[in-house]
Amino acid sequence: MILKRRTRNRILDSLHKGVVLTCVGVTLCGCVVLGFRAYRYFTVTRPQHKLKEIEENKHLLREGAEFIDSTLPDSTPELKL
Repeated sequence: MILKRRTRNRILDSLHKGVVLTCVGVTLCGCVVLGFRAYRYFTVTRPQHKLKEIEENKHLLREGAEFIDSTLPDSTPELKL
């Protein structure tokens, strides 16, 4: 039985195929991870950030209302009809 020797081109072709398949696998895994991260951002992180922002605005409005009430008393006379 005669053994065939692998030529240099066949070895390089199989090496290239392995590298290409590895790159495709890494790309697919990266796309899946990126999709999960985007889903989590839009369903969890962004709504929490908006709620926090709303609470901060309410706090600032309360502080502003207290400041206006304490520093600017109403000095206009009442209208009697």
